[in-house]
Amino acid sequence: MEKLILVLSLVLISGSPMLNSDIFIKVSLPVYFVFLTIRYWSFLRKKYFDLASYFFLVFGFLFFIQAISYEQFQFAYISFLLKIFCGGLVIYICGKDFIGLYIKSIVLLSIISIPFYFLQLVIGPDSFPSLVKTFSEEYELKSILIHTVVPSDEFRNSGFAWEPGALQGFINLALFFSLVDRKKYYPGGWGVFWMVLALVSTFSTTGYVVLAMISIYYVFIFNSKIFRLALLPIVAFVLVVLYTQISFIGEKIESQLDDSVNTEEFFGARFSSFNFDKIYFLSSPIIGNGFVEETRWRFHPDFHGRNLGHGNGFTDFLVSVGLIGFFCYFYKTFKSFGMVGSPWFLILMLVVMLQGEHFLNLVLFLGLPFVRVDDE
Repeated sequence: MEKLILVLSLVLISGSPMLNSDIFIKVSLPVYFVFLTIRYWSFLRKKYFDLASYFFLVFGFLFFIQAISYEQFQFAYISFLLKIFCGGLVIYICGKDFIGLYIKSIVLLSIISIPFYFLQLVIGPDSFPSLVKTFSEEYELKSILIHTVVPSDEFRNSGFAWEPGALQGFINLALFFSLVDRKKYYPGGWGVFWMVLALVSTFSTTGYVVLAMISIYYVFIFNSKIFRLALLPIVAFVLVVLYTQISFIGEKIESQLDDSVNTEEFFGARFSSFNFDKIYFLSSPIIGNGFVEETRWRFHPDFHGRNLGHGNGFTDFLVSVGLIGFFCYFYKTFKSFGMVGSPWFLILMLVVMLQGEHFLNLVLFLGLPFVRVDDE
């Protein structure tokens, strides 16, 4: 039970705006780190310290070079390292049980999200209770820790996360985990049902695309050749229908692609952000541009002090930490899941998920390189 609560706390501090907004994370993250260190220090062994030291040395060196190059030390450096250490510590402590516990946590939070989502639809966002209201006036959130309402997205389910597109990432990761070892981790038909129902209610373009990827992965990895051949035309037909008939999938993707091609202005959508970030990547491809607006947006001072709503977590991470940090993280994640299973698919899935959200700002996702299948 303690480990389950620990994983739930990891999920909530990663996704709930009551804990992870720009304001609250400044308090919740240091407190979380101190608690984890005091409570579990005696349980840590060489494997944790070796990997934590690796990240400390690589990113510490990277941030030192950035500080010299831009003549500015950023407190975001400390926050980034704390997220890695906290996420890694929780995942390490749970050991081989982490994947199963994570799936249970997401099933539970998915079940909880459904009645709150219906309540949100019935009474409307204005009447929905909140313990805190976070972010800017343009993007106000109402959170009660386990459920969040986004008034500008009143017909979509955000669950515990800060927006619907974020919730889908947590659910899709759990769905992927359930296929890593079906005998060990498959949560049963009802578990999958609740997760998929919660995911569908997000109406997230990226979420639907990743769910389709996971479905195809399941069909073509875990079934016979004859079954695969029989399903291939059916899967292709369903994908074409979904792309052409659902406006927030095909139409939305094509619209954002057209906008990114036909304008050089930054307007926050995933393809526009990808296109716009090229200048920053080319200016500093190796060490990146850091996290604060003075360096991250140094060629566009008019962006400073604004809530830009940058829509591409992949390019933002790459441009912030450069190729050094980028390959450091993905190499260790790939290596970790080389032992767990399906590392190439996980990396592909993460890359697609990052096109819509900044998951590599979160404690959980930064801790993924610590996933393991043994208890040392």
